[in-house]
Amino acid sequence: MKKLHLFRWLCGVVCAAAALAFPGCSDNDDDPIFVPTLDVSPTELKFDEKGGAKTFEVVCDGMWKITGAEGQEWLALTPETEGSGNRTITVTVGADQTAHSVELKVTSYASIMGVLKEVDTKTVKVEQTPGGVAPVGELIWSETCGTEALSGSTLIGDYTGWNKEGMGAAEVTYTGTEKTTVRASGLQNQGSGHNEIFFGTAPTSFTANGIALAAGQTALKLTFIGSYSKKNETTGEYDNTFDPSKFKVSLSKDGEAWTDIEYTVSGGEATPYWVSATSDFTLAEAVDKLYIRFLAETSSVYRLDDMKLVTGEGGQTVNFGGGGGGDVVAITIPEIIAKMTAEQTVLDASADRTFEAVVVTDKQGGNVNNNNLQVMTPGATTAGNGITLYGSGKYTNPNDAEFAFAKGDKVKVTLKAGKARIVNYQGLYEVTGSQGDEWCVIEKIGTQAVVPVTVAASDLASFQGMAVTVKGAKAPATAAVWCEAEKYGTHTFTAGGSDLTVFVQANMPGLVGTQYVADATGDVTGYATVYKNNAQICPQTVADVNAFLSSAPAISAVTPDALAFEAAGATKEVNVSTVNAEGCKLEAASDNAHFTVSVAENRITVVAAENTTEAAVKGTLTVRLMKDGAAVDTKTVAMTQSAPGETPGAQFQSNALFTFAASANNSADAVYALESAEGNTTTVNGVVATGIKFGTASKSGVFTTAALGVSGSKTLSFYGLAWKGKKATVYVRVNNGGSVTGASSVAVEANDGVTSNPPFTITGVTDANNYSFQLEGLTAESTVTVSTSPDFMAAADKSTGRAVIFGIQLQ
Repeated sequence: MKKLHLFRWLCGVVCAAAALAFPGCSDNDDDPIFVPTLDVSPTELKFDEKGGAKTFEVVCDGMWKITGAEGQEWLALTPETEGSGNRTITVTVGADQTAHSVELKVTSYASIMGVLKEVDTKTVKVEQTPGGVAPVGELIWSETCGTEALSGSTLIGDYTGWNKEGMGAAEVTYTGTEKTTVRASGLQNQGSGHNEIFFGTAPTSFTANGIALAAGQTALKLTFIGSYSKKNETTGEYDNTFDPSKFKVSLSKDGEAWTDIEYTVSGGEATPYWVSATSDFTLAEAVDKLYIRFLAETSSVYRLDDMKLVTGEGGQTVNFGGGGGGDVVAITIPEIIAKMTAEQTVLDASADRTFEAVVVTDKQGGNVNNNNLQVMTPGATTAGNGITLYGSGKYTNPNDAEFAFAKGDKVKVTLKAGKARIVNYQGLYEVTGSQGDEWCVIEKIGTQAVVPVTVAASDLASFQGMAVTVKGAKAPATAAVWCEAEKYGTHTFTAGGSDLTVFVQANMPGLVGTQYVADATGDVTGYATVYKNNAQICPQTVADVNAFLSSAPAISAVTPDALAFEAAGATKEVNVSTVNAEGCKLEAASDNAHFTVSVAENRITVVAAENTTEAAVKGTLTVRLMKDGAAVDTKTVAMTQSAPGETPGAQFQSNALFTFAASANNSADAVYALESAEGNTTTVNGVVATGIKFGTASKSGVFTTAALGVSGSKTLSFYGLAWKGKKATVYVRVNNGGSVTGASSVAVEANDGVTSNPPFTITGVTDANNYSFQLEGLTAESTVTVSTSPDFMAAADKSTGRAVIFGIQLQ
């Protein structure tokens, strides 16, 4: 702003001087006065008595000139001291035992009516201090991956044989994605020994976290050895050409924002298959900690070993903030879609990509998914102009506390170089990036109306990410609740001879607990999306499905939907939820006198007497919603009681206090019901079980109960199992009052029956698979969150594992 006012003043002076020749000079902000910008980095260069050569960068989109070196015979500047555009300037200092110091001034200029005017000035301080500069080659950090060769592979987080050394290595930790391992198979190097880091399914990475730097350590050198090996399945020959463009090295000061650095490779020093890599760089700012990330963009071909960071003579300038330091290049949503394949790839490794869009996601409407932001080309009416941005915190997660976008916001989206990745993920046009990495930035630049496009149900997938209307849709023949508290709903309508899946997120205002009218017809409006190659339409307000709304009283939910009793007898409760039930009451009855039933408001109590027979006892609980003496809706609950001496199925049934958010395909939270409906049941040791599956191959799962409605101290218990051949940890947390005392997580064992998708057939479960947690200080509003992530997040995470829990009890 100061520069703009300066030029307004200059413009006024020039115009006043030329008043006779020119009619006037406008003071409008839109006047075409070019104001160049200027920056230099680093702003200090230090040399010892040996002298040497170091560089600084001039970043300017106009003319500039360097002054201050005149008469300074102890240094030289190349290639020039004035020019235009960006330039790398080399400062060469001769060997000298005398101290020297000078401030170089870099000044930018603009031409105003043919007169050059100074715009901005930056300084670069150059000092030569004999004996005062840290010696080159001091070891800051090194890692050899250990010397005792492994017989198999070990995940980064499980490996204990690290061999870190150096003045800044004491507090260094290592992290890696799910397919990054330490192993000793393959091409052996002749360096520290045959243990190396292997990068599996791409993109996969290894990170050294928190390397401590001493004051003034900004000129550094990083070295490592690496190999590339890919077999040609046709010829049987191996390609061992190491490609640095697919193996990125990045630096960070906080482990969040990353900046790529360049490195050179030379072969033959370790073995014919291994290369030695070197990167000389200068940090533009001194930092206390340095993070180094190695990222493979090709699957199962790269290995890494013998990493070393030492004090150096400097080189390429590293400005923290990420993005790879490239240009900004415009792109459109259709162009992004055209580049997508089924394999996740980097959109642009060297340049940020930017486009304008209008936000389609409507947080206020409530039908939104965690980590998903739908945007479309402003004003577009044709297919292929909508896209989903997935997993970038405050920018793309409507449930993030800092999310600030509303439907109709016009935005500028910047996709960061080397970080933003694109994929046609099971039919979904998705742009994403690594968890915790700022791979995109979104800023509001205005507003624009989002007008739904009328489309056929059969064309819905091609209009994904866009606001659409499907006309003449017909509801299913049986009425059902749009969605429930903590549980979303999917419903198959029809339109134009095609099925139309309508998705309603849990707790959507105005629709939660309400039913659509059976066989009703009308228009459905919402945004289009795709889940597992199946198109869906997601209403954003009640008005979007107004033609299907019902005012009829109904039972919306009965929890649980089955009761199992021990032979000795017990008392259990069933909770009933209703909609539009003013003037109605509940009635309940059992078809077997062995079960005694009573009703109090929306809670039904069932008492099973002791079973003195030799066989199991079965019955059906019938729940009716009555109005004016007639039943307006009816639900049933199956009841079983074990024979004396038998283990009751109740040990694997989940307690009614837990209202399940999980159902068949809750991808938003990556949790899925084990299912207990007839013909679609999970069985444990031959007994029907209900419960939750957590996580996917690349995403952790998280589930939060409804308010427990109890207070004080309770014991939470459940059976837990991990995915076949895998590891998983289950974490427990109490919210809204209360806490977990003692252990709050447990590593669960793998079971061969837990694989693919529910329903599972699980055998071999014992009491050793039952786990308990002590909950203290509960209130009626307390809820419990269970997750396979220590952060209790449903987010991209390949290291947390998958798990199932069942037989959930709160006692």
